Amino acid sequence: MEIITANRVFKTPVQTFPDPDPTLSPEDVLKVYARNFPSLANASLGAPRIQGNEAIYDIQLPPVKTKG
Repeated sequence: MEIITANRVFKTPVQTFPDPDPTLSPEDVLKVYARNFPSLANASLGAPRIQGNEAIYDIQLPPVKTKG
């Protein structure tokens, strides 16, 4: 029996982010990327889905707010 570790990938509708550190929790990875991408600061993560050898976490961005 062979154990295969899935690579984590974090996706928004527009961009894909690789896993910066596999030892971090998915929420901590989101915080790391939020430093450079402020729109991710209020985002949430969906459950991972497995596709090939990747665990894909979908990032749900909050809706854009407008005044008026």
